[in-house]
Amino acid sequence: MTACDILIHQAGLSLLLPGATTPQAVCATADEMAAHLAQLCAARRIPHLELTLYAAEELLFCTRFTLPAKTPRLAEAIRYQLGMLVPFPEETFRFRFTATREGDAQQIILYALRDEGLLPLLQTLTAGGHTLTGLFPEHQRYVSRAAPKEAWALLLEGRGTYLLLFRKTRLLDRVLCRQRPAGEELATLAGSETSYHAVEPPAPGLLSPVPLLAARPLHKTFDLLPEDFRRPDYFKTVLAGLLVANLALLVLLGGLNLFETIRFSHTVNREISAIMPQVKVVNALLSRQEKLEQQLAAFREIGGNPDIVGFLAKLSTQLPPGAYLDQLRVEKRQGSYLIEGYAGDIASLTAALQGLGEVKLKSTSRRQDQNYFLIEITPR
Repeated sequence: MTACDILIHQAGLSLLLPGATTPQAVCATADEMAAHLAQLCAARRIPHLELTLYAAEELLFCTRFTLPAKTPRLAEAIRYQLGMLVPFPEETFRFRFTATREGDAQQIILYALRDEGLLPLLQTLTAGGHTLTGLFPEHQRYVSRAAPKEAWALLLEGRGTYLLLFRKTRLLDRVLCRQRPAGEELATLAGSETSYHAVEPPAPGLLSPVPLLAARPLHKTFDLLPEDFRRPDYFKTVLAGLLVANLALLVLLGGLNLFETIRFSHTVNREISAIMPQVKVVNALLSRQEKLEQQLAAFREIGGNPDIVGFLAKLSTQLPPGAYLDQLRVEKRQGSYLIEGYAGDIASLTAALQGLGEVKLKSTSRRQDQNYFLIEITPR
C-alpha cells in the first residue's frame, strides 16, 4: 500500500507525497482528485492508497483558553461551552482539543472544522477503495520526531498568515498575522530563534521544513476524522477472540472433528460480519442521541451566544498598526469582551476602539519589552 497526503484548502485539494513540500497535483473537486488517484493506482499497479488528510489552517477555527486544573469531566465541560467558544452553528462542525496542566490551571487548545463539504469528500475518496488514516490540521504534517527539543515556530501561509508556536511536539498557540513577520518581530512572537517556513526555499531568516518532513508525522493530536471513516481495527480483536474460542472448543471438546470445528468458526465469522453493520448503526444512533441530549442541556444552561464573529470583524478594522491580540474572553453576564494583547501606544489604541462601544482600560504592564494591555469593551 502506497501512502499519500491530501491537503484540503480554499482552492480545492492538493496531493502530496510524504515528505514533499510541493504538491504532485492540485484538483478543484473531490471527483477530480478521485480520478487522479485512480490513475495513480493504475500507473503503480496497486489496488488503492493509504491517504492522510490535512485541513489548511485557514479552514480551521482555533482558540486557546484556561480551565481550573481540577475541572471534573473535562471533555463534557468543554462541550458545554462550545456555543461560546466556536463561532459555528451547533451540529455543523467537529472539534478536538488538547489539555496541558500548568500549575493550578489547564491550558486548552481547541480546533474546530465545519462539516460542510467534508462528508461528501470523504465518501468520494473511500468509494475508490482508499483507506483514510486521519484528518489533521495542516501543521500536524510537520510535527515529527525531528522537531526541535525546545521552543520553535512554524510559519504557514495561504489565505491567511499563521504562526504556530511549539515546545517540542506540543502546540502552545496559533497566532494570526496581518503579514509575514520577520526579524525582531518574528523572534518576539515565536519566543525562539528557531522558526521554520512551510515552503521550499524558505523566506530569509526562516528555516527549511525539509528536516521536519523527513521523519514520519506523529499524528498524536487533533484527529478530526469522523468515526465512521476510521479503519475498523476492532475486527482484529474480534478475530483474535474467535481464534481463542475455537482453540478452547478444541480443548474442551476434544472429540469434535476438526472439520466441524473449522466449519463452526466460519459460521460464526459470517454471523458477526452480517450483524456488524447493524451494530454500527445502533452505536451511531446511541452516540448521536447522547450528544444531542448533552448539547440541549448545555444550550439550556448557557442560553444565547454572543456575536463573536461580528465583534472580531469590527475589532480587526479598529486595531491600530503595531497592535495585536493575545487573548479574547467573553463576559456573557456583563455582555462585554475582554481583550489582551500588545500595543505601542495605549492611548491611541483606546481611542481607536471607541467605535466598538464603551471602552475601559483595565490594566497595563510591560512584557517582552512591549506595552501589554487588558481592555474591556461593552458593545452599545
